[in-house]
Amino acid sequence: MLDRMQDPFVSCTAGFSPEVHFSLPRSQNRTLNTGQTPPFAAFAATAGPHIFSRTAEQTIEVERAPAGMAGRGDSRDALVVAHVVEGCQGGVGTAVRHLIEEQDRDERIRAVHLLADPARLGDMLSNVPAQPHWYTSSRATHRLLAVSRSIREKLREIQPDVVYLHSTFPGLYGRLVRSRKCEWVTVYCPHGWAFTQSVSRPKKLAYAAVERILARRADAIISVSRHEHQQALRSGVRHDHHRVILHGLPVATKQPSPAILHIRNRINLLFIGRFDRQKGLDLLLDAWRDPRLKNFDLWLIGDATLGSNPRLPVLPNVHNLGWVKNDRIDSYIQSFDAVIVPSRWEAFGLVALEAMRNGRPVIASRTGGLQEVVLDRVNGVLFEPGNREALIAAVAGLDKQRLAKMGSVAREVFHTGFEWPSCYEQWKRVTEDAVTDRRTRRSPQRDAARVPRIEAALKRGIDVTASCGAILAFLPLLLIIAMAIKLTSRGPILFGHSRCGRDGRSFRIWKFRTMVLNADKILHDYLRDHPEAMQEWKKDFKLRKDPRITRLGRFLRRYSLDEIPQLINVISGDMSLVGPRPIVQNEVERYADTYDLYTRVKPGITGLWQVSGRNNTTYAERVAFDAFYVNNWSIWLDLSIIWKTFYVVLAARGSY
Repeated sequence: MLDRMQDPFVSCTAGFSPEVHFSLPRSQNRTLNTGQTPPFAAFAATAGPHIFSRTAEQTIEVERAPAGMAGRGDSRDALVVAHVVEGCQGGVGTAVRHLIEEQDRDERIRAVHLLADPARLGDMLSNVPAQPHWYTSSRATHRLLAVSRSIREKLREIQPDVVYLHSTFPGLYGRLVRSRKCEWVTVYCPHGWAFTQSVSRPKKLAYAAVERILARRADAIISVSRHEHQQALRSGVRHDHHRVILHGLPVATKQPSPAILHIRNRINLLFIGRFDRQKGLDLLLDAWRDPRLKNFDLWLIGDATLGSNPRLPVLPNVHNLGWVKNDRIDSYIQSFDAVIVPSRWEAFGLVALEAMRNGRPVIASRTGGLQEVVLDRVNGVLFEPGNREALIAAVAGLDKQRLAKMGSVAREVFHTGFEWPSCYEQWKRVTEDAVTDRRTRRSPQRDAARVPRIEAALKRGIDVTASCGAILAFLPLLLIIAMAIKLTSRGPILFGHSRCGRDGRSFRIWKFRTMVLNADKILHDYLRDHPEAMQEWKKDFKLRKDPRITRLGRFLRRYSLDEIPQLINVISGDMSLVGPRPIVQNEVERYADTYDLYTRVKPGITGLWQVSGRNNTTYAERVAFDAFYVNNWSIWLDLSIIWKTFYVVLAARGSY
């Protein structure tokens, strides 16, 4: 029986882009994401030459030269891959299982191996199409080297081309004694960084220090959410091939409903996971004692950690279903009104995707990767983690009609961005980049932030001096703008918003308020009622006719006067006068590989984007401008951009 006991580390993978097709020998068709390098094309050094012809939004035909790679088993050039796991259950087990099954179907992969501790493996990976190899894991400090050497010897027997290390301790085992001349490419996915969990501060510092030391012993690192990626950057874990891949799942099929005696005219919510503090079950049960939730039934799937037998309170509206096999989970989800995820910490939260693919909304705590999957009041409801009153308020305000509407949106969101085929393509791209780097022996990318100290000090000096002078010069204008904002609309004069800064640290950027108070609700309603505006928003995160902006705000934005308070950010050291465009958390995924480059310098009030077309440029062009600036920085480039900024602002070019 397959246990629904979740591993402390949650899984990864997904992303979405339009699909095109390319042809393969033996009339087999597979999908390829537009704008991406054909999967594993970088293996041409061993797989033979490929001839590609591409037209935008058209079919890509792939012809293989006679010396090219044949199907599975027909060529010694096909890849051999190995997965190293420890206790692989819950979200991690689901991610690894889907990855192995897809690789088994991939004709470019000749063999798939699985290294695991049989005592910890569980049933999740018991029947996957991979050749098993056993080792005995240990988390005792004095045993780590021995376990690491044991895994290295087994890998030398297998002779894989690529090794995937899943979760913290397999990542430690696989990298601890890895030599610089290691024969295989190593891809490490922690499935949730250990230093982001609810552990003591000394442990967090120790985990972060180990990850910093071992980061360079992997050819690629995968974080399962943008939140996890930022936490890694804040902790100093840096790597040129550190990527974010959100998880994905296959499309669900309709299954017969289980025989559950709950079908009453009540709202039925489902909890799936370990019965422990991290998953927030104690908070959930405490909330269900409140009389405001007396008309809501709570159903539990799972059990306690390590097979213990916790005593659940006897409540008339709480029902324990116990263990449920993984292949039956969809049938249970389809029988309920919503899935509730009250976790205190989640790297990703795969159960949210399981709910969405079955057309059910998610009631979740606003933590970790859950915020990147659940959109508040769109495909679910978010509440503050660990807050009993917030949880009760989130649930008590629900009704079946509203849940059904959010469930329909949840299914659409899943099909748009979290289906498994597009996830697998991203795994292949990460592997491809790492293998290309290894085979071409490319030197590590130069850190653009490492400029001579004199130039760095000069840039900082210009920032502080010019900002202080500008504030004094603009002081009368600042007072006039402040009075005008106060007299023409309700609300504060300044608006603070969280942005991504250097090393991935968040900071609060300051602007003159140009929007109405309930801007988020107005935008949500406007995008819902205007599909063409939704497309424009998805494309650039901007609207030419933004309903949130006040009349005074349009004037301030036209001449960039709303950005003058950012001089405070420059003086405090969060920003520079010139730099990349400060982005919000939701834009990190769109920066993709360029995000690591972006975090090496401070964002700026002005930059190449602002003087090169501003809002008239595409999003891809903005990212390219930021990358060019970081790689080609000089004092003279900064001075040139500042000079051009005066002309662009006075002419109001590209602003709206």
